[in-house]
Amino acid sequence: MGSLLRKIRCKLDSYPCFIFLSGILNGFCAVWFSDSLPSFGDVFLFATPGILIAGFLFGLRNCCLRFIPAVCLAIISSLLLIAESEKQFEKQEMASFDRLGATAVFRLTDPSLCGGIPDWMPNTPYYVQAELQSVSLDEPDNLKPADGTVLLTIFPRSGEVSNLGYGDLIQVEGYFEKPEAPVLPAGTFHFPAYAAARGSSLLFHAGSVKRLKTGQGFLRSIYDWRGKFLAKLTAEMPEGAARDMAPALLFGIRQPVKGEIKNDFLYSGTLHVLSVSGFHIGLFFVAMMFFFSVIPYRIRWFAAPVPVFLYALSTGMQAPAFRAFLMLTLWCLARVFLRNNRGMNSLAAAAGIILLLNPYQLFDVGFIYSFLCVFFLILSSDFFRGVSDAMTVRDQFVPHRKYITVRGVSAKLVLCVGVSVAAWLCSMAVSLHFQSLFTPWAVPAYILMLPVTWYCFALFLPAILLQWIPGAVELIGRLLAPALKLCAWIAEQFADAGAFYVAPPPVWLGVLFLFALAGIFIFRRKRSLAVCAVLLFLTGLLQIFPVPQPDPEIVILRRGAVPVPAVLFCDPAAGKATVWNVPPGDTARLVSDYLKTRGINEIDELHFDSARSEVCGGGQFILNTFPVKAVYFHDRIRRNARTAGAIRKNHPEPPSMPILRLNKISGQTTVVPGYAAMKHVRIRMITSENKGPVLEIELPDQLLRKEYPFSSRTIAERVTLPSQKRAEWRSLLSR
Repeated sequence: MGSLLRKIRCKLDSYPCFIFLSGILNGFCAVWFSDSLPSFGDVFLFATPGILIAGFLFGLRNCCLRFIPAVCLAIISSLLLIAESEKQFEKQEMASFDRLGATAVFRLTDPSLCGGIPDWMPNTPYYVQAELQSVSLDEPDNLKPADGTVLLTIFPRSGEVSNLGYGDLIQVEGYFEKPEAPVLPAGTFHFPAYAAARGSSLLFHAGSVKRLKTGQGFLRSIYDWRGKFLAKLTAEMPEGAARDMAPALLFGIRQPVKGEIKNDFLYSGTLHVLSVSGFHIGLFFVAMMFFFSVIPYRIRWFAAPVPVFLYALSTGMQAPAFRAFLMLTLWCLARVFLRNNRGMNSLAAAAGIILLLNPYQLFDVGFIYSFLCVFFLILSSDFFRGVSDAMTVRDQFVPHRKYITVRGVSAKLVLCVGVSVAAWLCSMAVSLHFQSLFTPWAVPAYILMLPVTWYCFALFLPAILLQWIPGAVELIGRLLAPALKLCAWIAEQFADAGAFYVAPPPVWLGVLFLFALAGIFIFRRKRSLAVCAVLLFLTGLLQIFPVPQPDPEIVILRRGAVPVPAVLFCDPAAGKATVWNVPPGDTARLVSDYLKTRGINEIDELHFDSARSEVCGGGQFILNTFPVKAVYFHDRIRRNARTAGAIRKNHPEPPSMPILRLNKISGQTTVVPGYAAMKHVRIRMITSENKGPVLEIELPDQLLRKEYPFSSRTIAERVTLPSQKRAEWRSLLSR
């Protein structure tokens, strides 16, 4: 035991930032287990067990010099954040309200805003970050100071909205709303965690917008330059994928990218290409160092972080970009002082700094995904570099050897493919748990896209340097367009090759998978490697093919006060589903998310009671997300029914008889599912204009009746049908 401790302490002496990061995590855990606004002494008491364990594992010196100071910094950061949140508008005015109408003044702080430049690009994303300045709950002119970070949803698309920019002061009318906790199981989008990671705890739905003052300052100047640069770069690009992808690939502005293109990148496993991360910072840095090669060595490495910092600022300095910038800065400083820098140390230091600035980043999917992928890239690079060096060791003894050889190219390819596979395996565990998505073709898609994106950044930097020459940026834009189209084409081909959803595995299975993957690159003994390989294979298999398979079920979903719920007939073991009615808004997203969590990748039939938008308004979203074999309307489609007309135009009614049989009479619809797993089941929906719909589910041994009165709450309930034909009525939402 003593020898093992000495080995651990000796190894950790080379990675002091890991001790620092573990201390930060211990401090956050202590705050998490304490009350909402605890004292420093109470929190330190909860942190004591972690300190004692650290003293035993790391030694007294490391514990006192690195671990305990990190614990204190984490506690102070958390307490300051909690104290600040207590003063915000949500805690003071919305403690007992879910919604609250108001007139408010905000300062826009969303880095995606370009002030309407270029004019072809949607200016505002769906959620716009803003700082609350003042609010009025009664008279619009009676504004009082208020604090808080809010995500705006701006409904109007007037000229005033299209010209909004970073730092603008706006007055809006609408209502505040608290982010609703997810009502579906793991594997769906967790909006409260997404909002908290961006420092927000409230939504504001704006019905009208009035700009009071134009923003100014250094950041506004950078974002205005970015908009003008993009306008020049895309001026001569034809409409389509290339022009839409340019802002996303170069600056992380994704609002112009169409849903079809996003889905192609998502299903091909290359969605990170459209959001600025370490991949983009690295490409920009490599392209920049090509021009810096004429500068003396130390001056070159000392000046390198400055343009990288400006580029990261122009992308909004999100967590992945900030992490890459911090790691790159530490690496450059080590080069300046001729010191050896370990990538793991830089990674741990970057993670610690980001968490101290915003502890809620720890629950953000993007933060977890980014740091885990980089961790395994660094961990696996040493392993595969050894394999690559072993392949080329014979070339060192060949006289007059060629600069480029087949063995040398193969060695570099092994290194590239190896680290890519390691990062993909790590990302697979994260994607399966948080998104229920398995993308088997991510590695070949990424490797084919890598030289294309490098070409784009090799032209991007000259475009910045030559923007003062008339016509230079437009010419480079024309050269960029074919490469951007090629990126979209690669994503489309690999998306069509196949990606599918699975039921989200438990957390412990993913953690075990990651530990086994790390063991492959850490251990050197054959027995340890064999154990890790077997464990990696088994845990990976259980994540993709869960055991046991879930039972057939009937699911009722409704978001807000929509008059009609969506009803799903699911057989997860067979991968089948039939959907009855999809109202507009978030109900369609609930349907999509639920099918993903059950591992269903295809819809057999989509049925609509009528062509009214409150019944079929979300149908187009479902059709864009899932392949649907047949679409049925059980009523006549009138000329003014645009949504239903568009659906029927692209999906004509098939001649075959539907699986789901509907019998409609006045105010009542009877449904009989045709799945073998749902024999002897009948559903009756009784509609009432005043009370809301009533669902009666007839089973062989009982009758279930459920009323759905009009309310703003989300409904997510299901009836499971096990093989014993005993029904279990479970509510996923306690109302």
